[in-house]
Amino acid sequence: MMYKDSKARQLKYLSVIVMLALVISSTGCRNSDNRRSETTISRYDDVEKVREMIKSTKMTSLKQVVGDTIEITGKTVFLIYTGYDCGICIEKGFDIVKRILDELENAKVHIIASNTNILNDQHRYDYKQYIFRDSKDRVRKQLKFYYSPAILFMKDNLEPAEVFFPGLDKKEQLNFEPLF
Repeated sequence: MMYKDSKARQLKYLSVIVMLALVISSTGCRNSDNRRSETTISRYDDVEKVREMIKSTKMTSLKQVVGDTIEITGKTVFLIYTGYDCGICIEKGFDIVKRILDELENAKVHIIASNTNILNDQHRYDYKQYIFRDSKDRVRKQLKFYYSPAILFMKDNLEPAEVFFPGLDKKEQLNFEPLF
């Protein structure tokens, strides 16, 4: 008999806790929606600042990762991503890379990945070309671990001419033809 009473008491406390959690979470949403819109606006400003910072950075880490295997010129594009990025963002990055390869015959497009299973990614995103592994995360360290994935359209001097963030920017904003 005691066992049934204690079980009933536990269920009663559990239901009270669940109800309390639902009340708290429902009232918390109103405030977070207001904050979210402010955060989105400031995040967009931050993205533009990050984009300008990256465009003024000489990307020496690219040479450390790819070595002498490729020549980085003004017609070179890099997709930089990590396995921890959102899957949809990575997929958008691969789609853009494939579009560049299809539309621009002189473009040299390379992908650098860290913290991921490259063979899995090649299969998942139907990408047949080589993907460089950045095992020490050098490129993202040099970019100060800002937003990724990122697509870098390079100048001859290892500085990006343009930076595109597949997870944050809209595809309509991507106009790579003037860069080639």
